[in-house]
Amino acid sequence: ESEDIDEKEMQILAKLKQTVKPLIERQESHKSDANNENNVQRLRSQISINDTNKLVVGENAKESDGKLIQEEQPATPTAKMDVFKKYFQLIGYRWIGTILLAYIVGNAASVASGLWLSQWSSDAIDHKMSDQNWWRNHRLALFVLFGLIEILFVIGAQLAISMGCISAAKQLHRLMIERMMRATISYFDTTPMGRTLNLFAEDMELIDGEILFDFRLTFMKFFQIIVSLAMISLETPLILLAVLPILVVYVWCQRLYIAGLRQIRHLDTGARTRTISHFAETYNGTAVIRAFGADRDFRRESHRRLDAQNRCQYPLLVSERWLAVRLEFLGYSIVLLSAVFAVAFRHTVGAGVSALAISYAVNITLIMGRFVLGVTDTETDIMAVERCLAFTQIPVEAEWYNEKTKPADNWPTMGCISFTDYCTKYRE
Repeated sequence: ESEDIDEKEMQILAKLKQTVKPLIERQESHKSDANNENNVQRLRSQISINDTNKLVVGENAKESDGKLIQEEQPATPTAKMDVFKKYFQLIGYRWIGTILLAYIVGNAASVASGLWLSQWSSDAIDHKMSDQNWWRNHRLALFVLFGLIEILFVIGAQLAISMGCISAAKQLHRLMIERMMRATISYFDTTPMGRTLNLFAEDMELIDGEILFDFRLTFMKFFQIIVSLAMISLETPLILLAVLPILVVYVWCQRLYIAGLRQIRHLDTGARTRTISHFAETYNGTAVIRAFGADRDFRRESHRRLDAQNRCQYPLLVSERWLAVRLEFLGYSIVLLSAVFAVAFRHTVGAGVSALAISYAVNITLIMGRFVLGVTDTETDIMAVERCLAFTQIPVEAEWYNEKTKPADNWPTMGCISFTDYCTKYRE
C-alpha cells in the first residue's frame, strides 16, 4: 500500500513539475527582461550623465573623452581681426588717431630733412653760395628745425601709444576681475587653477609691457619703410618694379614664420600652465605627499614638466635664426638694386639724391627686419589679449544687485523669513 502511495505521489509530483516548469521559465524570462531593461535604463542614465559632464564652459567649447577638466583650445595660425578690433576699442580711437597723425607729421619732417640735406650737399658741386655764411646758416637752421619737428612728433606718438596701451590693459584687467568674481562654480571645476593664474600673471605681463613695445616698433618701422621706399624711388621710380617682388617674398617669409611661431608659443604657454598647476597642487597637498613618502615621485614629475617647458625654447631660437637669414638676404638685394639703378641713371640723377637713395637702401635692411619682427611679435603676443578676451566671456552668476528684487526701504517689517520660488542649480 505504501508502494502504491509512493507511485501516486511520484506521478503527482511529475505532473506538478510539468505544470510549474513553464511558469518558472516564464517568470525567469520576465526577470531577465526586467534586468535587461534596468541595465538599459542604467546605461542610458550613464550616457546622459556622461553627456552632461561633457558640457563645456562657453558656447562653442567642446569636451572630449568625458574629462571634467577642459583642454585649452589650440592657437590659430594667424591672429583674428576681431581681436585687434576689440583691443583698439579698448585703446580708444582718439589715441589711435593721435598716434597716426603724430607719425605722419614726424616722418614727413624726416623726408623734408633728407631732401634738404641732399640739396645742401649739392651746393658745393653746383657752386651755389656754399661759401657764404648766411646761406650756410639758413641751410643749417632749416635742417635743425626739421629734426626738432621729427623728434617732437615721434616722441608724442610714443607717449600716445604708451597711454593708450596702458588704458587698454587697465580696462581689460578690470573686466577679468569682475568676471572671475562672478564666475560659476562649474568654471573652477572644469578649469585648472594654473590656467587662471597664467592669465593674470603671464598674459597680463605681456599686455602691460610687451605689446606696448611691439606696437611702438611696428608703427615706427612701418612709416620708416614708407619713407625709405619714397626716397629710394624719388628719382628712379622704376626701381619699385624690381623691389616689389622682394617685398612679396618679405610678406611670405613673415606669414610662414608667424604661422609656426604662434603654435610654438601656444605649446610653451600650455607647458607653463601645466607646470604651474602641478606646483599649486603639490603645494596644497604637501602634508599628504610627505605622509605617503611620495616626495621623489612628485619631484620627478616636476622636473619632467620643466623639461617639457624648456624644450619649447629651442624651436623658438631656430625659427628666429631662420627668419633673420632670409631677411638679411632680401635686404641686401634691395641695396644692390639701388646701387645698380644709381649707376644706370648716373647721367640724369644728381649725386646727392643717389647717395641719399643708397643710404636709405642700406637702412631699409635693418628697418624691414625689425618691422617683420615687430609684426610677428605683435601677432604672437596678441594671443594674450585673445585669451583674456575669451576669459571675459565665461558664464557668470546673477548680478550683484538686482533692482527687481531690491527690498523696500522699511524692510524688514516682520520677524520671519520665507522662500518663494527659490531654486539653486550647479550648472545649466
